[in-house]
Amino acid sequence: DGEPFTANDVLFWWEDVILNTDLTPAPPTLLTRGGELAEFTMVDDYTIQFAFAEPYALFTTYLGSWGFPRSSPTQHPRHYLEQFHPNYAEVDAIEAAMEEDGFDNWADFFNEKATTTNPDRPTIGAWIPQAAPPNPVEVFLRNPYYWKVDTDGNQLPYIGEIRSTRVADVEAALLKTIAGELDFVRALGQSNLPILSDNKESGNYRFAYADWMPNSYGNIMFNFTTEDEAKHELYNNKQFRQALSVAINRDEIVKLIYKGGVFASQVAPLRGDPYHGESDLFQSWAQFDPDLANQMLDDIGLTERDADGYRLGPDGNELLLVISATTAWPAETAELMELVKGYWDTVGIRATVTPEAGELWSTRHNAGEHDLSARGAHFGGGPVHPTLNSNTFALANWQWSPDWALWMDTNGEQGVEPPDEVKRLREIREQILGEPSEEARNALMQEVFEIHMDNLWSIGLVVDDPRFGQLAVVNNRLRNVVTHSISGEWYPTVPAQWFINE
Repeated sequence: DGEPFTANDVLFWWEDVILNTDLTPAPPTLLTRGGELAEFTMVDDYTIQFAFAEPYALFTTYLGSWGFPRSSPTQHPRHYLEQFHPNYAEVDAIEAAMEEDGFDNWADFFNEKATTTNPDRPTIGAWIPQAAPPNPVEVFLRNPYYWKVDTDGNQLPYIGEIRSTRVADVEAALLKTIAGELDFVRALGQSNLPILSDNKESGNYRFAYADWMPNSYGNIMFNFTTEDEAKHELYNNKQFRQALSVAINRDEIVKLIYKGGVFASQVAPLRGDPYHGESDLFQSWAQFDPDLANQMLDDIGLTERDADGYRLGPDGNELLLVISATTAWPAETAELMELVKGYWDTVGIRATVTPEAGELWSTRHNAGEHDLSARGAHFGGGPVHPTLNSNTFALANWQWSPDWALWMDTNGEQGVEPPDEVKRLREIREQILGEPSEEARNALMQEVFEIHMDNLWSIGLVVDDPRFGQLAVVNNRLRNVVTHSISGEWYPTVPAQWFINE
């Protein structure tokens, strides 16, 4: 709207959003060190200062990331948001505005006004949304006050209007893409790559890749805190998990489900520097060896079998593993688990597969109501900093054991106490956050991955080519789009520089 963006806007974000317990009930993790929230100072109109109780080498990395708390300190224009904040506006006026917009909770109301999709909120972004979502077509118009110019002094963005059409599913987007109706589209899925490749010429498009963390598909997780005593004993025995892992024929999964294009592996970070997801470490217990699996299962005492040849549990009763497979990500999870069920069958482990919609799966999983569960997962690593990844360091809502993470988050007041190896993951993260040497940080990360591969808290099946995690299809009329970049906690391209070449 032409108003200057200054440190005073960031001061509003700090004092009236971060320090407001209604808007920010708990101190954001990325703004604390040594258990203390940072101290913030506005030095002058264009200078701000953060001070922490302990060294925080990665703070500037986080400051520039999309994962920074409360969206970003750059997204809270004081002159606009003060009218909705009781520190500056009359309560009666705020309540009247809340009633008009249909809100009965002030925090929800304020957050709605502060969101990037609010068309009335001033922005320093390149385009302005024209209506709050959802709409059949989302329209964004050029910001006349955008602050970037090209090397010839021309104000960006070049493109004056963006129209983003909502479609019912991936199939609908795929049809529009092949017909050449879209300029830019993402998230069409690796399984659609062959048909996209076959139609590049007729659809008048090309591909753009951004290296992303490898996704592990069909990742199998255990309920380590189950109240079933027999299963609790087994699931917390890493030899049992390792035996189940080597019973799986990953090479067959690669051929049958993915027709190539993925790699047999445990969950792994990016290939190459600095973590080398292609190394033998991430092949730990990933070989197909049913004889070894049988021997390991015998060694832990699962030698008794029923009349059908299935192993009995340590209590002498039927042992049935129930795998809850999400239908959300990836969609083929249940199909993967049916193959796993067959592999386990050959070593005497009885299993059944239950497909579950994504929201139901998440609710039951986080509540500890599952037996085994399966979905996609990743470690982060490479350009995606692993310290932001809950799987890597057992952070809040850790997929592989929410109860263990909760125990650490609440200092033992809730949840279930985890093994020492899990606690060590959190200790290493604290070391990494304050370690200024990248070489030393990488060495600590190596220890983290070794702990994961030794304990195998989850069983990975395959990881994808990291390019396909951020594959985009770009119409040939859209130019200046980087065709190979690195995606991570920053965005890998600058759409304000894109232009249409008719």
